[in-house]
Amino acid sequence: MPQFYYEKLNLHFDKVDPNNTDNNTNNNNSNNTDNNTNNNNTNNNNSNNTNNNTNNNNTNNNNSNNQNNQNNQNNNSNNDTGSTSTGVTYENEWVNGQWHGANGDTSYTPQGSWKCNSTGWWFEDTAGWYPQSQWVKIDSKWYYFTADGYMDYSEYRDGCWLGADGAWVESYSGGKWNGNSNGWWYVDGSGWYPSNQWLWIDGYRYWFNASGYWEE
Repeated sequence: MPQFYYEKLNLHFDKVDPNNTDNNTNNNNSNNTDNNTNNNNTNNNNSNNTNNNTNNNNTNNNNSNNQNNQNNQNNNSNNDTGSTSTGVTYENEWVNGQWHGANGDTSYTPQGSWKCNSTGWWFEDTAGWYPQSQWVKIDSKWYYFTADGYMDYSEYRDGCWLGADGAWVESYSGGKWNGNSNGWWYVDGSGWYPSNQWLWIDGYRYWFNASGYWEE
């Protein structure tokens, strides 16, 4: 049979002091005031940080704008001296109709362009000048113009092969005459020589036989 044990439970009741209630209320109000003060300080700090960030952004933007202005001035300066944005300087060459002289100088203002008639092509500027008996570089390519001012083409000129468009084909250069007891032949720097064909060389037409020798 189970047995039950009972212990005496003592309950204590304390009397509440009304003054203690006021003190607790005051403490709570004081804590709230301190919290509000801290929150205000935090908000002020956040505001200051926001202002600082804004000022920093403005400073960075101003620096960026100043750098862009400096770059634009440099580009304009380069263009004035015959330089492009890529840093390439044209010298003693016609580029897009503009003459670039020594050190890229562009003070010569007449504009050049290609012209043609039933005889051939030539290059002339708006002042009436055109090249004769000389090499001229036009838009990054070399051309030779004969004594009458026409562009030379499909010919070895000064050892350089001129293609059908008149431009020097740089892979074919260094052409020269060679001779031995059998005769004369013409060979360029690549080792190519004409055989069984006609070939124009420096304004004259030559026939070369199957062995590559010139036949008068």
